[in-house]
Amino acid sequence: LAEQDGRLVLRVEGENYWQELSVTARDAAGNTAETLKLRLLVTPNLLVQLVTNRTLCYSIAGVLGLLAAAAACVLHVRARQAEEEEGNRQRRKAGRKKDL
Repeated sequence: LAEQDGRLVLRVEGENYWQELSVTARDAAGNTAETLKLRLLVTPNLLVQLVTNRTLCYSIAGVLGLLAAAAACVLHVRARQAEEEEGNRQRRKAGRKKDL
Protein backbone atom coordinates (compact mmCIF):
# COMPACT_ATOMS: atom_id res chain seq x y z
CA LEU A 1 0.00 0.00 0.00
CA ALA A 2 2.85 2.39 0.73
CA GLU A 3 4.06 2.02 -2.85
CA GLN A 4 0.60 2.90 -4.20
CA ASP A 5 0.00 6.01 -2.05
CA GLY A 6 -2.36 4.08 0.23
CA ARG A 7 -4.67 3.10 -2.61
CA LEU A 8 -5.94 -0.38 -3.20
CA VAL A 9 -7.47 -1.32 -6.55
CA LEU A 10 -9.98 -4.18 -6.60
CA ARG A 11 -11.82 -5.80 -9.48
CA VAL A 12 -15.42 -6.58 -8.58
CA GLU A 13 -17.32 -9.00 -10.76
CA GLY A 14 -20.67 -7.82 -12.09
CA GLU A 15 -23.67 -9.54 -10.54
CA ASN A 16 -27.41 -8.86 -10.59
CA TYR A 17 -27.58 -8.48 -6.80
CA TRP A 18 -26.06 -6.33 -4.05
CA GLN A 19 -22.58 -7.29 -2.89
CA GLU A 20 -20.81 -6.35 0.35
CA LEU A 21 -17.22 -5.23 0.60
CA SER A 22 -15.14 -4.74 3.73
CA VAL A 23 -11.40 -4.37 4.13
CA THR A 24 -9.28 -5.63 7.01
CA ALA A 25 -5.80 -4.15 7.47
CA ARG A 26 -3.03 -5.59 9.64
CA ASP A 27 0.18 -3.76 10.47
CA ALA A 28 3.59 -5.21 11.24
CA ALA A 29 2.79 -5.35 14.97
CA GLY A 30 -0.29 -7.49 14.31
CA ASN A 31 -2.88 -4.77 14.98
CA THR A 32 -5.96 -5.08 12.79
CA ALA A 33 -8.58 -2.62 11.68
CA GLU A 34 -11.68 -3.36 9.65
CA THR A 35 -13.83 -1.00 7.61
CA LEU A 36 -17.59 -0.90 7.76
CA LYS A 37 -19.33 -3.09 5.20
CA LEU A 38 -20.02 -1.24 1.97
CA ARG A 39 -22.93 -2.39 -0.21
CA LEU A 40 -22.35 -2.06 -3.92
CA LEU A 41 -24.13 -3.05 -7.08
CA VAL A 42 -22.05 -3.73 -10.16
CA THR A 43 -24.22 -4.79 -13.09
CA PRO A 44 -24.67 -3.87 -16.74
CA ASN A 45 -28.34 -4.98 -16.51
CA LEU A 46 -30.44 -1.79 -16.82
CA LEU A 47 -33.58 -3.44 -15.44
CA VAL A 48 -31.75 -4.48 -12.26
CA GLN A 49 -30.32 -0.96 -11.95
CA LEU A 50 -33.81 0.55 -12.31
CA VAL A 51 -35.47 -1.77 -9.81
CA THR A 52 -32.75 -1.37 -7.19
CA ASN A 53 -32.63 2.44 -7.54
CA ARG A 54 -35.74 3.38 -5.54
CA THR A 55 -35.45 7.10 -6.17
CA LEU A 56 -35.35 6.62 -9.92
CA CYS A 57 -38.11 4.00 -9.77
CA TYR A 58 -40.40 6.31 -7.75
CA SER A 59 -39.60 9.25 -10.04
CA ILE A 60 -40.56 7.28 -13.13
CA ALA A 61 -43.77 6.10 -11.45
CA GLY A 62 -44.60 9.71 -10.56
CA VAL A 63 -44.00 10.96 -14.10
CA LEU A 64 -46.14 8.14 -15.51
CA GLY A 65 -48.89 9.02 -13.02
CA LEU A 66 -48.77 12.68 -14.05
CA LEU A 67 -48.93 11.72 -17.73
CA ALA A 68 -51.95 9.49 -17.06
CA ALA A 69 -53.70 12.31 -15.17
CA ALA A 70 -52.96 14.78 -17.98
CA ALA A 71 -54.32 12.33 -20.58
CA ALA A 72 -57.48 11.85 -18.50
CA CYS A 73 -57.96 15.64 -18.31
CA VAL A 74 -57.52 16.03 -22.07
CA LEU A 75 -60.03 13.25 -22.77
CA HIS A 76 -62.51 14.79 -20.32
CA VAL A 77 -62.23 18.23 -21.94
CA ARG A 78 -62.67 16.77 -25.43
CA ALA A 79 -65.73 14.80 -24.32
CA ARG A 80 -67.32 17.95 -22.86
CA GLN A 81 -66.56 19.90 -26.04
CA ALA A 82 -68.17 17.15 -28.11
CA GLU A 83 -71.26 17.26 -25.86
CA GLU A 84 -71.48 21.03 -26.21
CA GLU A 85 -71.13 20.86 -29.99
CA GLU A 86 -73.86 18.22 -30.17
CA GLY A 87 -76.11 20.38 -27.98
CA ASN A 88 -75.47 23.41 -30.23
CA ARG A 89 -76.29 21.33 -33.34
CA GLN A 90 -79.56 20.17 -31.82
CA ARG A 91 -80.52 23.74 -30.83
CA ARG A 92 -79.77 25.02 -34.35
CA LYS A 93 -81.78 22.17 -35.84
CA ALA A 94 -84.71 22.92 -33.52
CA GLY A 95 -84.45 26.64 -34.42
CA ARG A 96 -84.64 25.86 -38.15
CA LYS A 97 -87.75 23.74 -37.66
CA LYS A 98 -89.41 26.69 -35.85
CA ASP A 99 -88.64 29.00 -38.75
CA LEU A 100 -90.36 26.71 -41.24
